[in-house]
Amino acid sequence: MKKRGEKGVTLIALAITIAVLSILAFSITANIGGFDDMQNKTKFEEDIHKLSEQVEQYYARYDTIPVLNQYTNISMLEDIKNVNDTSTYWVLDVSRLGVDSLNYGVDYAPIKKMEDTSADVSQYTKVYIINKGSHTIYYPAGVEYDGKVHYTLENEYSNVNVTVAASIEFSGATTQTTAPTIQAEVKHVSYTDINLPECGWVLNTQSAEIGTDKQQYPNDFSVEQQKISLNMQNAGNYYLHVLTVDEEDNREETVSSLVSVTANYHAHTGNATSGGGCYTAPVYHAHTGSATSGGGCYTTPVYHTHTGSTSGGGCYTVPVYHTHTGSASSGGGCYVSVPHTVTKECGLTADMRREGEQWDTGDCMAGGVAGYCPRGHKVTGQVTWGYGTSWDGTVKGTCHAQITETTYTYELGCGKTTSTIESYNLGCGKSTSTIDSYALGCGKTTSTIERYNLGCGKTESTIENYTITY
Repeated sequence: MKKRGEKGVTLIALAITIAVLSILAFSITANIGGFDDMQNKTKFEEDIHKLSEQVEQYYARYDTIPVLNQYTNISMLEDIKNVNDTSTYWVLDVSRLGVDSLNYGVDYAPIKKMEDTSADVSQYTKVYIINKGSHTIYYPAGVEYDGKVHYTLENEYSNVNVTVAASIEFSGATTQTTAPTIQAEVKHVSYTDINLPECGWVLNTQSAEIGTDKQQYPNDFSVEQQKISLNMQNAGNYYLHVLTVDEEDNREETVSSLVSVTANYHAHTGNATSGGGCYTAPVYHAHTGSATSGGGCYTTPVYHTHTGSTSGGGCYTVPVYHTHTGSASSGGGCYVSVPHTVTKECGLTADMRREGEQWDTGDCMAGGVAGYCPRGHKVTGQVTWGYGTSWDGTVKGTCHAQITETTYTYELGCGKTTSTIESYNLGCGKSTSTIDSYALGCGKTTSTIERYNLGCGKTESTIENYTITY
């Protein structure tokens, strides 16, 4: 029992003490819980950052991500998943990422041991999964901190990534002489695997999209990053349409920038006068006009020159016949003196005088029976005397004598007749002022080059080359 004067513990003091102790106990418990939250957050963020970094490095090297089985237990992600997530999620194969250890994800080991990659592993929640479209990493079991359960990092909820697309880069000559051709390097981009057989491309003149139906893209790809040759047949505007399809059947059409092809037509160079450039075919001089009538190149008159001679030929075609000159009476010209000796028997009746052995008739008279001998002729032959009487003492009578008579006449001695051609006169009917023909006066020969014709084999409608811009 208490002694008088001693103070005891009152109910009020006890109540206060209990209250203080309760506050202290709650404070200690709260501090311990806050420490655990901080630990959970740090470990979770450490895992996510480590895995994300390794995934991106792996994808940059292999153009894919390492996964195991498909994961379907994702109901908790409906309100928080990345807007770029595709329809399927996969268990991340962390062993191929070179990650030494993780704070969470103990269910990875039994899944890894499975040989059947098609098995349903939805009962395992303590494992990291990934969406191939956005590469967002999730933890289906969740980690609690800051007053709620976290399945991925907050900043991953709205991380915008391209689901499927294609990058197109053009290269090649900008001027070509044949059918214009350039190279296009196409790279399909996706955060999931590319379904290459469904991808395709087509080159046309349509700038608007043509849709994602594979039938619109007749040309296939053999690799995800491929160089293709684009052949433009004519001048115009062209666009490359690329269809990219991933394994989630996400389809995207990519239309390239404008490829413009301009035809450059041939323009004749050089000069038809001096040649050069396109004018390479020489045109040699051809003499025009006529040597007979002149004109054109024939401008120099050729005057007539008499050919031949008085003996005929050439221009001398008119015969001049012989005409007898002189006279048969007096001679001269064609008439020459010709002696004529005639022996005759004469009968003389005249006085004879004997002069030696030769008798001269003297003055002969007409008469006698033997004929008449002209006066002046001598008796050169044998004289036969007849009978008679001379009244002057000489013998008178009839005598016969043989005499030779020489007379002279004029006869033709030129040896020609009136059909003998003496010479030839001009018969050409021309004079030396007559123009016979015309000679060349152009000063050119057939090896003189008049001008040059086109030798390039092209017309102004010939396309010389194409200019390609892109």
